[in-house]
Amino acid sequence: MDTGDTRVAVYLDFDNIVISRYDQVNGRNSFQRDKAKGLAKQAEKLARATVDVGAIIDFASSFGTLVLTRAYADWSAEVNTGYREQLVGRAVDLVQLFPAAAYGKNGADIRLAVDASRTCSGCRI
Repeated sequence: MDTGDTRVAVYLDFDNIVISRYDQVNGRNSFQRDKAKGLAKQAEKLARATVDVGAIIDFASSFGTLVLTRAYADWSAEVNTGYREQLVGRAVDLVQLFPAAAYGKNGADIRLAVDASRTCSGCRI
């Protein structure tokens, strides 16, 4: 694929990525069940379900030059804290979202869509 002058922006609903990967590896809806029991007790399951952040970013960069990469999550949540350094090391902007009760289930989707719209309205990506 000729990526030439193609510019790419990546917006990651990181909470959803982590939950989806956990469920993929440990079984449907296992994240919600295990979260209710306390994820700290599920270290082995969490380790098996580690998200390969580098693979996601490398795949996105195969479409062109990454000019913007943002990850949306509750970065204070224990399940996400281990990814912060890795993401910052790959020049990903971390966008703090507060717990679901404060912004609703679709809060990340709305924030991500608004940010993407603002980006696209001002420049060519």
